[in-house]
Amino acid sequence: MRLKTYRVAIIGLGRMGSTIDDEGHTDLPYSIAASTLASNRLRLLAGCDTDRAKREAFRERWKIDSVYEDYSAMIKEEQPDLVVVCTAACAPKPAREAPDSSFRGDSHAELGTAVAELKVPMLYLEKAMASSLAAAAYASTNLLYGHIHSIDTLSWLLGDPAITSVRGELLP
Repeated sequence: MRLKTYRVAIIGLGRMGSTIDDEGHTDLPYSIAASTLASNRLRLLAGCDTDRAKREAFRERWKIDSVYEDYSAMIKEEQPDLVVVCTAACAPKPAREAPDSSFRGDSHAELGTAVAELKVPMLYLEKAMASSLAAAAYASTNLLYGHIHSIDTLSWLLGDPAITSVRGELLP
């Protein structure tokens, strides 16, 4: 039985998307692009960034011809199985207020929502959901549905028991 290969598109072609491996943190692939290419189950399909220089550097480094300035055009044209959002849009610390009216401090969260609305099969958001506590919404949910890191911590405290099943749902 041959396992499916998933086609990956990256939004944000800077450090985590493409170049962090140059910093020497580890000998293992670390950027999204390098990790994708290291997997026999993933294929690097396309990249998107508003910065032309980053698009060109990504194209040359990873030998990917499909680079875009507009993420929605990339998703519509390429139809990826997985979109990774790893942009650097976050407020400076402490993030209580935006530095000025043009600052888009929660654009990372907004971008994740916009990508999800384009009905991509899988979405990986590399950062937090908001730039500040004021912008974060406290979910009215229970432990099983809304606290994946709580469950992960609990699992670790229990000795990482084997997973026997997984269930998920996406509410609009």
